[in-house]
Amino acid sequence: MQRLPRYSWSRRGRAGWKRLDPSAGGAIIPAKKMSESEGKSVSCTTASSLCYWALVFVIVLGLFSLAKLVWPELRIYSNALLFAAAGIACVVNYRRNCTYHCAITGPLFLIAAVVLVIGVRRGWEMPAVLVWAVVLLGVGFALLLERRFAALR
Repeated sequence: MQRLPRYSWSRRGRAGWKRLDPSAGGAIIPAKKMSESEGKSVSCTTASSLCYWALVFVIVLGLFSLAKLVWPELRIYSNALLFAAAGIACVVNYRRNCTYHCAITGPLFLIAAVVLVIGVRRGWEMPAVLVWAVVLLGVGFALLLERRFAALR
């Protein structure tokens, strides 16, 4: 009875699974493409991921609106709550769909929310237009990166 060759598996970073073939003198058999591998890879935005993001955003924004009704003091943080809702929706969307731009825009939205909260708490005269402009530029840059790099995978 002929014995089948044994294979050992090792994880090599984000390149996917590589198989070591002892019958070929330990040569490495190339990994599968990332889209074919067992691990999740980042992907481009799809209609379903946009709908999922919008659903999470509306739910979180609704919860924040209810919180503003209960605690009227939160009304001064409206822009910060809007950015926080968008950031939470991006983080949840990235965890579920692995959309490339959400890995960038999620933290960007959350940082913008924190900056606005700190600005209100400390009494800084920070124009909201400036924060919105930086965030919109960041979102545009993230979408350009997604089209450039995530489409290559």
